[in-house]
Amino acid sequence: MNIIIKTIPHKEQRYDTVGDYFTDDDGTIQMRISELGDNRMNILIAIHELYEKFACQAKGITDEQIDEFDINYDGDYDECGQDPSAPYHQEHMDATEVEKLACEKFGFNWEEYDKIVMELE
Repeated sequence: MNIIIKTIPHKEQRYDTVGDYFTDDDGTIQMRISELGDNRMNILIAIHELYEKFACQAKGITDEQIDEFDINYDGDYDECGQDPSAPYHQEHMDATEVEKLACEKFGFNWEEYDKIVMELE
């Protein structure tokens, strides 16, 4: 297994998100995390994306299904995966719970951290 996680300026994301993943033709999983200015916060986003990616994979939800939904999303939720019609809704919500636990363990206040993340989107 090969996973590459890179932080990038938010404006370089493929669409309005702080965390993105896709799989290269050779099977390498690429993750792009919007730079939040603190590596602990960057890691929190990466934890969310890693969990979500592998939870989706376990359920047979493909990167292509996720990309199609996310890139074309124009709904009312702050994050595409919060929308109950998202093909990976439950996986996203579970990943958020994992992220919240890690946030607490890292000593961050979830509301303050979430505000920083949402200000990028």
